[in-house]
Amino acid sequence: YIIKETKKKSEEIRNLRQLHQSELKENYDLLSQKRAREKLTISFDALNIKYNFKNSSHYLTFLNIAPGKSLMSLSKELAISIRQGNSPDIQKNSDQLFNSFYSFGKGLGELHRHFMDEGNGKKVLGNSIVHGDLHLENVYADPEKTTLLPSLIMKALPNP
Repeated sequence: YIIKETKKKSEEIRNLRQLHQSELKENYDLLSQKRAREKLTISFDALNIKYNFKNSSHYLTFLNIAPGKSLMSLSKELAISIRQGNSPDIQKNSDQLFNSFYSFGKGLGELHRHFMDEGNGKKVLGNSIVHGDLHLENVYADPEKTTLLPSLIMKALPNP
């Protein structure tokens, strides 16, 4: 598991519960047998815990561990190979990072496109879910798939 402390406390737990009831859970869950293998996957939380420390409530979320390495780790590996001047590693790490970013961008675009389509080809904007904390440590990649860590950060928005 990956363990993270929520920053917005119970609000984030409510948002996570809302995600569990959404179409995202069935179609994009890392552990779901129903999702298409080529899709972006989402590592949903497996457990949430509340505890008190020094008169303050704290919330921990346990996420199913995502396969591969974070985009941050892949970026650091490329930087190290460049610093060391190791040409074969530079090419290998550069290709891996490029492919990972490409897969992530494509998957995220497809996810948004899916939720903007009413089914008749008409694009709409309505209720949406945004990540809110998208950075290189929240995206994991391996040769088979790219996985997004949503916990603590995804938030449903009301209709504009």
